[in-house]
Amino acid sequence: LHVVAYHDQTGFNALHYLRRIPPPSSTKLESDLLELDVSNSVDENRTLTVVSTRPLSDEPWAELEPGEMRVISRGQLIRTGEATRPQPSRPPAPAAVSGRVQAGLDTPRVQVTSAPSSSGSMPAPALPPLVAQKGNWHTYDITHETVYRYETPVETSSHTVRLQPVRDLTQDVLEYKLEISPPGQAYSYEDVFGNHVLSFQISQPYTELWVRAYSKVRTFHVDTHSSLRSTRIPLVWMPWQRQMMNPFLLPPELPETELRELSGFGMSFAARRSFDLLETLIDLNEALHRDFKYIPGATTLETSPFDVFQERRGVCQDFANLFICLARLLGVPARYRVGYIHTGAAYHNQIQSEASHAWAEVYLPSVGWRGFDPTNGCLVDLDHIRVATGRNYRDATPTAGTLYAGGHGERLEVSVQVTRTDEVPPAEAQETQQAQQ
Repeated sequence: LHVVAYHDQTGFNALHYLRRIPPPSSTKLESDLLELDVSNSVDENRTLTVVSTRPLSDEPWAELEPGEMRVISRGQLIRTGEATRPQPSRPPAPAAVSGRVQAGLDTPRVQVTSAPSSSGSMPAPALPPLVAQKGNWHTYDITHETVYRYETPVETSSHTVRLQPVRDLTQDVLEYKLEISPPGQAYSYEDVFGNHVLSFQISQPYTELWVRAYSKVRTFHVDTHSSLRSTRIPLVWMPWQRQMMNPFLLPPELPETELRELSGFGMSFAARRSFDLLETLIDLNEALHRDFKYIPGATTLETSPFDVFQERRGVCQDFANLFICLARLLGVPARYRVGYIHTGAAYHNQIQSEASHAWAEVYLPSVGWRGFDPTNGCLVDLDHIRVATGRNYRDATPTAGTLYAGGHGERLEVSVQVTRTDEVPPAEAQETQQAQQ
């Protein structure tokens, strides 16, 4: 069902527009002549959109301009008077890459101070560096430092670290170094999700554990659209495909009533976009960014997707978890991604680059895994640096450990610095400088 509101060119009978998102302070809208009670709404979307000739109650109504038309579906504005839907900004398509391999180019240098071998090095992937035209890639220096401090000494402990960035067709690791103090016996491996993991054990007493990772990474433009065909929901999988994707299709274990409401919420986006897969995911991604508030400290690791859906607030990991849950309820494989983001002048939330960032990745048929960042309402591209992935945060956590004896009164400090080191266009450099002033 679509609602079309049009304010004629003459300006006769002014029209006012109100969009209210949960949680509402009141379920009533009223004036001297009318009272509207929406407490019994059956829309799982929980979003109320009203068009009226007169504003009701003390709400932030917006007046339609003469000649303006708005088309509303399930609480969301989908078309304006120009009859065009705003599209997310995308960089220009990359120029053709002349060859994927260049012989003789250096592979990334990797150093681990706690490695058991005499050279102290961890083997790097065998992929050679990529080649791309300048302008379709960004280069970053990333420093990630984690410090654990304890009031009483830790006698013995074991730890895992996932801090080495991904190296594949759309991201190249030029250099990676990992330093750990105090050192311990360490070994590296690739886990079942393809993450590079370093495990180490410390057998000497300590009151401070220091882990510092330095990476130089080059990211390449990613095209999310398939040139083959449009894909619609529900997706059709072969039995072996479904078996391989099953870990990324199962929603979290929540009460059935909560899953039903989340499913209805997700399906409202599919219905609004005529069940087009990519359009549905873009709409959902933008809605979570627009209607949910970024509030550090408002949630914990135990906060469920339904809690975030109800409260409409959280941080990047909460919005990623909610997006993943909704995508899986629509039958779309989705996974959790941890990495970093470079927030230039185009980003309103600048503090994201001061810590690890999280977003969702979905598997698009004929395209592959592609990232959606609901915290910023954008598709993942040049500003995102990928590190680890999994079904959820616990599969991809940057650092984890177990203390076997001692170690009371733990304090954790994490600092992340992401610096773009390639040549920045003058206009963008000026915008960034103005934003920092």
